[in-house]
Amino acid sequence: LHKGDVVLSGLEHGRVRAMLNENGQSVGDAGPSIPVEVLGLSGTPKAGDEVIAVADERKAREIALFRQTKQREEQSKKPAISLDDISKQFEAGQTNILNVVLKADVQGSAEAIVDALTRLSTDEVRV
Repeated sequence: LHKGDVVLSGLEHGRVRAMLNENGQSVGDAGPSIPVEVLGLSGTPKAGDEVIAVADERKAREIALFRQTKQREEQSKKPAISLDDISKQFEAGQTNILNVVLKADVQGSAEAIVDALTRLSTDEVRV
């Protein structure tokens, strides 16, 4: 990865304006297994998103926009459960709900904990 490269990472895109190493010093390029902080992306990618170099910024923007649109469509397809539906299920004794408030220092930690809690859900109790 070089300074000035156009990159795509998850739903985010941009030109690498600067790269900082673990000591906060500016570096010009980074090879495999060299951790750097990249400045210049349109937003913060999710933990684990791959960073891909793209030929030009217009193409990166198009791909990111396509991915964002696809994600919005997938979220809108999920059936929205209303509060009335939840209360009816609860009154019928079909489902017990355990609400959890989660605070984490970084998004990756929160995702890992949410995934673990989701796997704990059963037919009787939904976490």
